[in-house]
Amino acid sequence: MNQNERVIVFASSDDPLFSSDLVDELKSLGFEVRFCTNSMEVLEQFEPSTGVIPHLLITDSFLQHGSEFDAHETRAGTNTGNALYEKLRESHPKLPVIIHTSSRAMHSAFGMINDPFFCTVYDSALDDDRQIIAAAKKFLN
Repeated sequence: MNQNERVIVFASSDDPLFSSDLVDELKSLGFEVRFCTNSMEVLEQFEPSTGVIPHLLITDSFLQHGSEFDAHETRAGTNTGNALYEKLRESHPKLPVIIHTSSRAMHSAFGMINDPFFCTVYDSALDDDRQIIAAAKKFLN
């Protein structure tokens, strides 16, 4: 990987076909995509030892997690997208984060976050990657 390559960390525990299609689309736009299936894998991508600072995080709001978060950090263990956002904000305050969700209530709650480096994408079936691609382009162009 060269220094000019744009790295996206994409995390999803949802439909593998949707994930595969989105990864393929991002790669076709010239991004290196590091796919993760749980929050621990995401956090490992941001370790200084990797030698790479990702340019964007796209994550599912209900990503699987392990012991890296306390129950109160994930609101009863479900809202890992928000917990990842908050944890990474501490060390990467200007990292663009896109959280995708099929929950209308979760989308509304995320809409209250006032941060120019954050957006949420609502897709009731999590099968339409156009909104995520548009948001990624906005952050990375």
